[in-house]
Amino acid sequence: MTILFTGYWAFIAFHEWFIVGYAGKTAGYPWGPVNENAWYFKTPAIYSKVMLVEFFLLAAGLGLAIYRVVKLNKVSILYTLLGLWFLMILILLNASFN
Repeated sequence: MTILFTGYWAFIAFHEWFIVGYAGKTAGYPWGPVNENAWYFKTPAIYSKVMLVEFFLLAAGLGLAIYRVVKLNKVSILYTLLGLWFLMILILLNASFN
């Protein structure tokens, strides 16, 4: 479940970066200090950079987790999955700052 959840979250981060940073479709987003948004909603450029960094971090952790599962080392699998949850908590905490 952790690998699926992390993969889904990485896909969302990449999709958001693609929409805002690459395609430039920013009309539907509340930029600036509106509705207690996260700090990275200040500008589309900052938002797209944060989404890209989150994608790279999650993709690296996901790749490591898949590698460890294939190697079947139970202790390293546990530590990797715990690290992924820790990373997800940090990402959610980052989103809670204004």
